[in-house]
Amino acid sequence: MTLGLGACTYTYVFDHSWEATLERLAALEFKWLEVMTAPPHIWPRDLDPKARETLRRQIESYGMRVFSSQPAWLELNLVAFNPGIREEVVKQMKENIELLHDLGGKVLDIFPGRREGLVAPSMETAWALAKEIISACVEDAERYGVTLAIETVPRGFIETGAQAAQMAEEIGSPAVGVCVDIANVNAVQSPIAALEEAKERLALVHLSDNYGEHIHAPIGEGNVDFAAVASKLQEIEYDGVSLLEVMTRDKVDEAFGQSKLRLEELGWQS
Repeated sequence: MTLGLGACTYTYVFDHSWEATLERLAALEFKWLEVMTAPPHIWPRDLDPKARETLRRQIESYGMRVFSSQPAWLELNLVAFNPGIREEVVKQMKENIELLHDLGGKVLDIFPGRREGLVAPSMETAWALAKEIISACVEDAERYGVTLAIETVPRGFIETGAQAAQMAEEIGSPAVGVCVDIANVNAVQSPIAALEEAKERLALVHLSDNYGEHIHAPIGEGNVDFAAVASKLQEIEYDGVSLLEVMTRDKVDEAFGQSKLRLEELGWQS
């Protein structure tokens, strides 16, 4: 069984033009992308049907395809107390579902929200708000053939593979799955345990390294056992793509290139 490997584009998003980003990732021989759908690169409201077709053809001209996408989640919050913000989140999620479909992608990564601010929601309230927001987008996801993948995020209320899988089960749609972010779960549990807990709903995997802190370092610059991760993905027969999510502004191409080589030695193929 082949383990597919792709790259997240957003490390490049502020320092490089969209064309330069595609050129750099194509030069590293990546075939699959996760795109951030926010300025200055891709913004759904700027793209009519013709522009979307042009964008898809541009990506494919570099020998690449979109597998997944995500909005700029640091600017959006599913569990904000402000109902206007939650309404905007639903609006943007629905816009992203349609855009992802138009670009030929399959999975929309969902950052479940942040419990922050002067009056942070309780764990129970955050869970209910996130469930409400995601559920509001299920009909669109089902219609467009897109999977909403709830990401594991430390220091929140959906940190583990089990919690993300529970949320997906409670929503109850086949269009809702789980994104296990290996670096994120390494801060709270074994990545292998997270993959086991989420295996029935696993739709997306993010790959980066750390020593248990909430950073996304190049592969080999932490204590994650990626050989064990590869073995587990093979065991549970994960047939999606793993997206390399290195976040650095220091020698970005080198960080992606060396990480890619290390992962390919363990069985991933771009």
